[in-house]
Amino acid sequence: MDVLSLHVATYTATLFVVAAVLFGWMLAITFAAVNGALHFATDYITSRATSKLWAEQNWHRFFVMIGFDQLIHQATLASTLWIMVTP
Repeated sequence: MDVLSLHVATYTATLFVVAAVLFGWMLAITFAAVNGALHFATDYITSRATSKLWAEQNWHRFFVMIGFDQLIHQATLASTLWIMVTP
C-alpha cells in the first residue's frame, strides 16, 4: 500500500469511529466513505503540486498550497456534515 492510500485509510477509519459514536454506524459509513474519497482526491492533486513546488524551492507557493489543501479538507468536512444533519 502506498503512503497516500495508507494516510487516507487511517483518516477514514478514524473518521468512521468518531462519526459512528456521533451519528450511529449507518450514517457513519456514508459520511466516512464520502470524506475518504474526497480526501484521497484532494491529496492526490495537492501532493503532486506541493512536491513540484518543494523541488523548485518555491517556499511561498508551497505553503500556500498546503493552506489551500487544508481549506479544501475543512470545507469538505463542513459541507458533508451539513448535508447529513440538515433535514
